[in-house]
Amino acid sequence: SIAQQAQPQATPTQSTTTATDPTSYAMGVDVARNVLDAIARDEVTFDRVSFFRGVADALNEQPLAFTDGQIRRALADLETEVATRQAQARLDEDPLFRLSAESNAEEGKAFRDRFAAREGVTLLSSGVLYESITQGSGDPAQGASAVSLVLTAATATGNRFADRLPVDIELAAMLPAVADAVSRKTTGARSLIVVPQEAAFGIAGHDTDSGVAIGPNETLVAT
Repeated sequence: SIAQQAQPQATPTQSTTTATDPTSYAMGVDVARNVLDAIARDEVTFDRVSFFRGVADALNEQPLAFTDGQIRRALADLETEVATRQAQARLDEDPLFRLSAESNAEEGKAFRDRFAAREGVTLLSSGVLYESITQGSGDPAQGASAVSLVLTAATATGNRFADRLPVDIELAAMLPAVADAVSRKTTGARSLIVVPQEAAFGIAGHDTDSGVAIGPNETLVAT
């Protein structure tokens, strides 16, 4: 006869013994595993205490520790960080990608040099070139938390990705260099800003909401 071996049973931890709904518990496990998989895949480091605080505040509909704009900026910066690592690896593997990155950087620098030579253009500490076109009224937007803009934007190589697009946005959600330039504007003012690649999306580039791709090392132009 064949002796039947007893199968070891998993001993539930304290957390599983207090879980009353297996479906809800399974959802939590699935979400956590997916997050951990994504973190490992993208080589992201994170603070577990802050992560759990964010989950708890969102699930319990509590006041958030950061504004929506700050959260959007943090997630966008994380996306750029991951994309930058991937792009750096791609430079060694894809000659066409490397050629595009080098060409965009050269064209962007030439564009910025020409623009900087124009009368009335100011170089900001962030590296952004700023030209006032039309004066507005009132105080600059530096003390405001959010602004309303009508945005036209393109790359220095000529790819337009916004055309008189109405935008209501927190300054904290913007690229810091762009927020620096926008905060200098007054109501009704028009200006032209040129953002170098290192203050924009760098080697990673960016896929815009309009479907136009910003390539690696692109200089941006906005008004």
